[in-house]
Amino acid sequence: MDKALFYHIADVIQEHRSWIEVIDTHDTIQWNYYLDGEFRHIDYQVITLRNFRNQYCWQKPHIWKVNEHDLADGLRKLIERDPTAKTRADTLSLTSKDVEYIIQKATFEILKLELYEFEY
Repeated sequence: MDKALFYHIADVIQEHRSWIEVIDTHDTIQWNYYLDGEFRHIDYQVITLRNFRNQYCWQKPHIWKVNEHDLADGLRKLIERDPTAKTRADTLSLTSKDVEYIIQKATFEILKLELYEFEY
């Protein structure tokens, strides 16, 4: 995933937050896989999210780490559903609804951000 788009998604979440905030965008997680008789390692950058209010079953503070690979999959699913989203992603003008959908798909339908339409 393009770093500018990664940071744009984090910015949209922070600007339109309702119960979850971005606390870090520079953390990485390591993914390990076995191929051709050896272990390989890939470092993925993650958006670290934290709830600042109790919501649904999530009691504060709860931390989620959403990696760039899952974000890219969420973006791909958004573009399949709405082809105009590719232009918005390329121009870094994703809407809050776009980002909500991306995060929801990246977290396997677990996390719903419920972003506000206005900015703080």
